[in-house]
Amino acid sequence: MNKQKATLLLVIIIVIVAVVAVGGFILYQYLTTQPKEPTQQAITVTKPIANQTITSPVDVFGDYHANSGTTINIRIKDNNENILSDILTMAGPKYGGMGLGAPIIIMDYVTYLPPSSPQGSMEVFEIDQKNGTEINKVSIPVIFGDYVADQTTENGYTFKSIEQWNFKQENPPYHPNRLLGVYKDGKLVKTIRIANTYTYAEPTLFTLSPDQKYVAFKTAIYGGSCTYWAKPIVINLNNFLIDGLETSNKSDITWQDIKEIRWVSDNTIEVSMSPVDSSCLPNLLPIKLNYSIVK
Repeated sequence: MNKQKATLLLVIIIVIVAVVAVGGFILYQYLTTQPKEPTQQAITVTKPIANQTITSPVDVFGDYHANSGTTINIRIKDNNENILSDILTMAGPKYGGMGLGAPIIIMDYVTYLPPSSPQGSMEVFEIDQKNGTEINKVSIPVIFGDYVADQTTENGYTFKSIEQWNFKQENPPYHPNRLLGVYKDGKLVKTIRIANTYTYAEPTLFTLSPDQKYVAFKTAIYGGSCTYWAKPIVINLNNFLIDGLETSNKSDITWQDIKEIRWVSDNTIEVSMSPVDSSCLPNLLPIKLNYSIVK
């Protein structure tokens, strides 16, 4: 009799364990197959969208659900990992919402350096206040509408004209500053200010010296409907300073354009000038002047 009771008790225990196991399995399956509530993304960029064609300066818009503050970083890179812009911007209240987790709006007008590739990316993120790491990063592939093929590439060097607009300090920003971008094997190594005045034309006609220590190029000052006072500039590629030039020709010709620059030695360039009058029409035969680097 006792043996029958023990057997019955064992069967009951086995049934209970089986029911609990089957019920637990069914509950697990139910919980793991139910659609989860989507987690709120801290940063959402609404403009530009993925693979959009952008030009400098570019509008950046988005939403930010504040977790630790209201500062946002915006970084633009080309596909050669050159950082073209890296700024810190403030996100402002959206629809009156304030406080942690409240939606605020990202809005800025971002300028960037000339890209060395047709494609790149824009990264929008915040910095962790505790350890300084980049968090909640959103990366958007972009196409550079202002990408231009290399103006001059010699022995791994590439030279590009750069317009630098400062929308936050100039009101309104009528004209850009003129800079030269020096790239080596696709990497931006230096930007050099050519002129502080807005009247300077973009640098062109880049050419390396035979010993590859200098680059010469043309710049000019705009005058009415044409350029005048075109002049050659030489930059030392070791220290990236503009070197002085001297010529034995003391011509008083003021209105002129440069058609060609070529090196005749490691420290002398020959410049083909085309003198013009105040109406931008040629009035003299082209001349060639030699300029030497002042040591």
